[in-house]
Amino acid sequence: MGFAAEDAREGSAPRRWRLVELRPHQMLVLGFAACVAFGALLLMLPAASRRVPPLRWDEAVFTATSAVCVTGLTVVDTGSDLSPFGQAIVLVLIQVGGLGIMTFSTLLLFAAGGRPSLAAIEATGQSMGVPPSDIRSMVRSVVLVTFALEMAGALALFALFARTSPQGEGLAARAWSAVFHSVSAFCNAGFSLRSEGLERYRDSWGVCAVFMVLILAGGIGFPVLREAGISLRSRWRSERRPPVSLHAKLALSTSVVLLVLGAAAFLATEWSNPQSLASLPLGTKVLAAVFQSTAARTAGFSTVQIGSLAPATLLLLMFLMFVGASPCSTGGGIKTTTLGVLAVTAASKLRGHEEPRAFGRSLPGQVISRAVTVLLLSGMLVLTFVWFVLVAEGQRFGFGKVAFEAVSAFGTVGLSTGITKELGTVARMLLVVLMFAGRLGPLTLVVSVSRREGPERIRYPSEGLLVG
Repeated sequence: MGFAAEDAREGSAPRRWRLVELRPHQMLVLGFAACVAFGALLLMLPAASRRVPPLRWDEAVFTATSAVCVTGLTVVDTGSDLSPFGQAIVLVLIQVGGLGIMTFSTLLLFAAGGRPSLAAIEATGQSMGVPPSDIRSMVRSVVLVTFALEMAGALALFALFARTSPQGEGLAARAWSAVFHSVSAFCNAGFSLRSEGLERYRDSWGVCAVFMVLILAGGIGFPVLREAGISLRSRWRSERRPPVSLHAKLALSTSVVLLVLGAAAFLATEWSNPQSLASLPLGTKVLAAVFQSTAARTAGFSTVQIGSLAPATLLLLMFLMFVGASPCSTGGGIKTTTLGVLAVTAASKLRGHEEPRAFGRSLPGQVISRAVTVLLLSGMLVLTFVWFVLVAEGQRFGFGKVAFEAVSAFGTVGLSTGITKELGTVARMLLVVLMFAGRLGPLTLVVSVSRREGPERIRYPSEGLLVG
C-alpha cells in the first residue's frame, strides 16, 4: 500500500493523508523492488563480505537484483567474496524471488493466522495462474513441492559431492554447498559457490542429472507440477484421472522439443570445437550438450566455458534464453507457451485453418494477441537495452557479447561470455533494469504504469490493409 496527500478543501483542516489502493500488478512491482532494496542494504554490510572494503552500492544492487530475479549474473564471486552471512542473504533472496514475492508474503500471512487483503489475493492469484478461491490450496502445494524437491536435491548433492568436491572441504561446507546449489538449481538462479562454476562436474552423470531434474521441475511451472501431483494421486488411489489441461500439454511439449533440438544443435556446432567438446569422450559430449540445452533456457549453470563457444552456438543459446521457462515458474523469458501459441498459430494458418488449434482445442483470440504482444514488447525491450549498453560501453565490447549479456539478463538466465564484471556502472544498472523487467515480464510492467480506464464506449469502423 502507498500514501498520497489529499489537498485540503478551502477552510478545512490542513491536508490529510489517505491510502491509495494499488493494483495487483503494481503490488508485484513494488514488492520485488522493496526486496531488492532491502537485500542490497544487507549485502553492503561489512559482515556480508570477506573482502575489505565491502561491496560497493552498485555491486550490492546488482547482486541483490540478480538473486531476487533468479538470474545468476554476478559482478562478485559468491563463494570467495561473500561471507557465509552474505551467501545466506543471497540464498534467501533467491528463495523469495523463486517462490514469488506475493506467494511468499501470502504464505507468511497464512502461517501467522492472518488473512491477506483482496488486492493481495488477486495479485497472488494472477502471479500463480489460479482463481482467488484456490489461493490457499495452491500456496500450500507450491511450498510443499518446493521444499520437498529442494531437500531431496540437497541430500542427493551432498552424497555426490563427497566424491567430486574440492579436497579439504569439510562436512559442514559440503552440506552448505549442497543446500545452496539445490535451492539455486530449483529456483533456476544459476548462482554457484564454485568459482569455476560446474565445469568440474561435466563428466559426472549423477551431479548433472540432479541439477537437470531440479532445473526442469522449477522451470515447468507450478500449475503443471500441481496437475502432475493430482494425476499421480488419482492413479495411486485407482481413481479416474482428470484430463490434462491444454496449458500443461503445450508447456510440456514445447519444453521437450526445445530440450531435444537444443541439445542436438549444440552437439552439432560444438562437436569439433577444440575449446569445448572436441577432446571429450562421446558420453561426456552428449551429457554436456543435454545439460547446456537444459540450463540455457532458465538456470544459467554451465559445464563448458561460454566465452569459448562458436558464434552459431551463442546464437542458439540466445534463442533458448529468450524463450525461457514456462508461466508461473521460477524462470523468465517470453515463456514456452508463448512460443507454442505462436508456432501453433503459424502452423494453423499454413494449413488453412480459420482458428488456430492444438491438441483438439482451439485457441482464443485473446491468447494469441497476448502472445504477440509479449513477443513484440520483449524484443523491443532487449534491442533497446542492447543499444543503450553499447552506447555506455563505447568500443570496449562487440555487439555479439553485449547482445548475449542482455538476452541473458532479460531471460533471467545468468550465462555470460565473461564481460559482466568488466561492465561500467551505467551498463550494470541497465542490466539491473533488464533483469527486473525479465522477471516480472514486460507486459506486467506496462500494465502497472498504465492508466486504469473503463470499458471502451467507442468502436471505430474496421478497414483492411496489406500485411506481409
